[in-house]
Amino acid sequence: MPAVCGSWPVMAIRYPMKGYVINGLEKFNGKDGYYCFHAGTKLTDKGIVTNGGRVLGVDSQGATLKEARANAYEDNGMDHLREQIHAS
Repeated sequence: MPAVCGSWPVMAIRYPMKGYVINGLEKFNGKDGYYCFHAGTKLTDKGIVTNGGRVLGVDSQGATLKEARANAYEDNGMDHLREQIHAS
């Protein structure tokens, strides 16, 4: 059982970045130990779009902090935003 959970925000480069469709969120479905929390998002007829600067929080679990962090960065390779940066 994982002992540590790390959280890393996915932020838009320009603030506020609004209206860009976020792709790849379906990749979290059925993926144990990975969680995606929405902050600056909005549901529209186009799908889930950006609605601010700090857009998503990606959480992952691991036996150690180093492992949890590695898992989160591996997961962040998904195409969540057209332009993004990560903070740790």
